Amino acid sequence: MPTRAERDMDILRVAAEHFAKGRAEEALAGAQKVLKRSPSHPQANQIAATAFTRKNMLPQAVFHAERAVAADPRNGVMHASLGQVYLANAEPEKSLASFERSLQLDPTVARTHISLGTTLQQLHRYEDAIASIDRGLDIDPDALDGWTNRATTNLDIARADEAVKSQREAIKREPNNPYLWTVCCNMMNYPSGLSADEVFAAHRRYGAIVEKGLRDREVSFANTKDPDRVLRIGYLSRDMRMHSCAYFLLPLLQSHDASQVESYCYSHSRHVDEMTEEIRQACTVFRDCTTASNEELKKRIEADRIDILVELAGHSALHKLDMLAHRCAPIQATYLGYPHTTGLMNIQYRIVDGKTDPEDAPPHATEELHRLPNTFLCYAPPPDAPAVAPSPAVEGKPFTFGSFNEAKKISHEIVELWSSVLKAVPQSNLLLKAGSFDNEVVRRDMVKRFEAHGIDAERLEIVARTPSRAEHLAYYHRVDLALDTFPYHGTTTTCEAMWMGVPTVSLRGDRHASRVGASLLQTVGLDDLIADSHAAFIEIATSLATDGPHLQNLRLGLRDRMASSPLCDGPQFARDLENAYRAWWTKWCLEENSDRS
Repeated sequence: MPTRAERDMDILRVAAEHFAKGRAEEALAGAQKVLKRSPSHPQANQIAATAFTRKNMLPQAVFHAERAVAADPRNGVMHASLGQVYLANAEPEKSLASFERSLQLDPTVARTHISLGTTLQQLHRYEDAIASIDRGLDIDPDALDGWTNRATTNLDIARADEAVKSQREAIKREPNNPYLWTVCCNMMNYPSGLSADEVFAAHRRYGAIVEKGLRDREVSFANTKDPDRVLRIGYLSRDMRMHSCAYFLLPLLQSHDASQVESYCYSHSRHVDEMTEEIRQACTVFRDCTTASNEELKKRIEADRIDILVELAGHSALHKLDMLAHRCAPIQATYLGYPHTTGLMNIQYRIVDGKTDPEDAPPHATEELHRLPNTFLCYAPPPDAPAVAPSPAVEGKPFTFGSFNEAKKISHEIVELWSSVLKAVPQSNLLLKAGSFDNEVVRRDMVKRFEAHGIDAERLEIVARTPSRAEHLAYYHRVDLALDTFPYHGTTTTCEAMWMGVPTVSLRGDRHASRVGASLLQTVGLDDLIADSHAAFIEIATSLATDGPHLQNLRLGLRDRMASSPLCDGPQFARDLENAYRAWWTKWCLEENSDRS
């Protein structure tokens, strides 16, 4: 007859198998069964910790992971598991110590080197992170998380080309892994040199994998098929907080017509702040879904009888596209938080406008494009924004171009173009501001890239994050003219610049991501700041830089111009979107009622 210890190990072996197959509940149940008899059992605590981490119940995960280490302090696996829990709990300093201790005990585990690299990445020690990840890949060249973590680290330090290259190495090893494809889709928006067709193909590939066997599956919903009733609209996002997406979501929620729409917000972010509370107050129903599994969230949405579910993340981190592939509502749409298609056929609509996605352009979308009549964005100006200040050049200072976009949006192509602008305007400077510039590696790389095009470091001012939004916006007092990134345009940055009186010159491209700037500028009547070639971009920037009175007049009137434009007209934007919702819903009801007759 097996001993109790042998029975416990059999239970834990089965629990580990459950976890490997994604069944966190069953894994946790097995671990807890052992823990009832042996509360300090290291393996049982370790399995419980990983299961609680999967369920996003992090205090419980920390408790069990720390108990596992206390019970078996010479076991590198226990320290590595504790490191993973600390990493999930946003405690990278503790995570660092755990992984370093694990590697002292056993330096041959590739995954631990890779996890250490991820921790170093979060601590903004990027070169150390890549070195640690590379040590893991030397041990195990087929470690998928190693290639993916290497890719994301390179993207963080604005090496987008290298990021895509590393992610493709992961895909080579597991070409049907949807996670690897979604990471690659996101990264492919940043570098220059990739064709629109190539980027679209990656998104379609993701959709084909994740929707295999689902696209033609019949689904039914209990929603009342009345085309005229009040609609329940669900908004799904992890960014219902102080985040760029929230600045565009909030005015929509505040402007919805309650006689037409009930708005349900499904938030799956662990970060809660004053913006979260504003969104909570603005919507009809707010659901905190932070700890919900995909299945639990899907059931919640179905129970709420959501008519139209609008997802706001696309292929951004921690999205829910794999859940939406199973259809959570009669109509699903994608909007706002991502500049490309989801690749899913089970998301029927993508919300754009005729400037980002012209009728005569290739759609590059698996969804049906719904073009709003005025603009696809509505901006909520920050209430703490400083007043507009005069142009620095008018006050006798050197003319200063600026870009406050993320460093990873600064492609090789745009560095070359901006360098040409600087050469065309002698004595001018360029002010770059981004959170990642607090890292010396990112700053050094950026300087080298401009120097390669003949721009001395003295003409660059590189600034990192500032403590508050008001201080961030005040930096626009030092900028005469903003330059948009390419091929991935700015969105919030362009709106902030304009609100602070700083116009933006934008290069229009051949896809949505490189037409957003054009849409924003056209919406406020600044069509003449849109360039369709490198030469035109240089000409527009040079012309503005040498016409101080015109630029000053533009600057001092830009906030009022923007405030009176459709870009800041919440009620009109809400009506336009509600009309779209009603048209979709009426079509669905007619089709459903026709099928039943």
